[in-house]
Amino acid sequence: MPEPQTNCHVCDDPLDPEHVARCAVCFRQFHQKWNIHAQVPECGRPFINPETCTMGFVCRPCDERLAAEAEQDAQRQQTSYPPPA
Repeated sequence: MPEPQTNCHVCDDPLDPEHVARCAVCFRQFHQKWNIHAQVPECGRPFINPETCTMGFVCRPCDERLAAEAEQDAQRQQTSYPPPA
């Protein structure tokens, strides 16, 4: 069994047991504020899945990668279809 993760995989600082979430993409733990006054880094964000009406969390590296992939897909779609005449 793997050892428990003790540091944030984004910033490598120790995890605060009260302000932690697991990424829905890579499944690693990162800092997530559970109240606005918490003094922890912002290493990810919550999101809402409109298809399942559920809330999840994504770490910053996965979020940035997914955003870049979505941008590339949008550009490919624009260039693959000729404009209407």
